[in-house]
Amino acid sequence: MNIDKIFENPSNLRSFEFNNDVCKVFDDMVSRSVPGYHNIQDIISLTYDEFSQNRVFIDVGCSTGTTIAKILSENQVNYCYGIDISESMLAIAQEKCGEHESLVTFKNCNLLNGTDNVINSEKVPDFIILNLVLQFIRPPERKKFITNIKSLCSSSTLMLVFEKIIFNDAEINMKYIDSYLKWKGKNGYSESEVSNKRKALENKLIPYLHEENIELFKSSGFNSVEICFSFLNFRGYLCRC
Repeated sequence: MNIDKIFENPSNLRSFEFNNDVCKVFDDMVSRSVPGYHNIQDIISLTYDEFSQNRVFIDVGCSTGTTIAKILSENQVNYCYGIDISESMLAIAQEKCGEHESLVTFKNCNLLNGTDNVINSEKVPDFIILNLVLQFIRPPERKKFITNIKSLCSSSTLMLVFEKIIFNDAEINMKYIDSYLKWKGKNGYSESEVSNKRKALENKLIPYLHEENIELFKSSGFNSVEICFSFLNFRGYLCRC
């Protein structure tokens, strides 16, 4: 696994994007930047196994295919879809899932622009994965994004969402941010790396309040929303129609 050293260099203080450099180190970056990342992978795989009736799922923002590869290796899967806007990410995902290539279709597309020809009508998913994706979608477009994804799926769809959040209480919010930054330091990032990446993510990663996420999911057609993960300022949501 390539080690993330992107933000060691101050010259990388441009706005964050999922370019080829980030893709090369993404697996290391996300495991050292998201508290409980490996637990999140377990939650997704176990929840899929319990809830998916069709045994067909769609991972939107699948990045390097870690989640897809895990589900394929641990569960019965009839088919799955990996969607991402980064061709570099998908190239890694295809290689990672190579031994299961007959069971997965990868698509390079932005579902905000439409959903034509994304899935096979005979292989309809009933399980949606949105792992750390919505926070990178502009707030006015998030409901449309979810609605478009939901339109691809069965009427009994279940959606798993993991997001970074903010808190209503300003003091709690700042203390949890400080705790999160300390946690990243314990994972080998220097203070300058943490600071540089934080600046690069400004106006790129826009977290919602917990209550805003709940309202978003319910207004998008999910009647039941439960918490399935909580660690510092990260939350997991189990959303059911």
